[in-house]
Amino acid sequence: MRIGLRESGRVIAMAIVVGSLAIFTGCQFKGHSGGSPPWAGGAGGTGGTGGTGGGDVWQPVPLGVRVYPSSRFTMIRKQSVFEARLEFSDQMGDPVKAAGVFHLTLYKGSHVGRGLLGTKLYGWDISLLTLKDQQRYYDAVTRTYHLSLKLDEVWNTNDPVTLKVVFVRHDGHRLQTQTTLGGALSEHD
Repeated sequence: MRIGLRESGRVIAMAIVVGSLAIFTGCQFKGHSGGSPPWAGGAGGTGGTGGTGGGDVWQPVPLGVRVYPSSRFTMIRKQSVFEARLEFSDQMGDPVKAAGVFHLTLYKGSHVGRGLLGTKLYGWDISLLTLKDQQRYYDAVTRTYHLSLKLDEVWNTNDPVTLKVVFVRHDGHRLQTQTTLGGALSEHD
């Protein structure tokens, strides 16, 4: 469809009239209402840091952590490894990134929900405080942190184990979970 010069002039004039009427009648466009931009924290912005009401700007903050179902024991280049995949979620349940330190502990047996933990088998501390840490561990495809944790001995049991995860965010807030995993070993290179 070809629009002539006369028709295009009419379209532009109509757009100006409609826009002017919207402004003069008090209509506000969706989004920012004037003043400084919301992210600047000035008079026109809210300056909030993650609240849910009262004009605060919502920011995704990790409020939960879970062990992803694909976590497993495996052999990589003749080394026993526990591959942990951990996912953070915000208040809407969506996956988010986080800065802080993981404390993972592997216990013998399945004791989830009873408050009892068996014999400690392994423990690891993993930092997620720097950009380099984030680039090393974060998997954008699964939206999880992929931690390959070396085991001192060849893993040779099918007995269940309990993984306890404590994550301390950079602001000191603690998130934790624990889950029972089968001890079966899978192999790949």
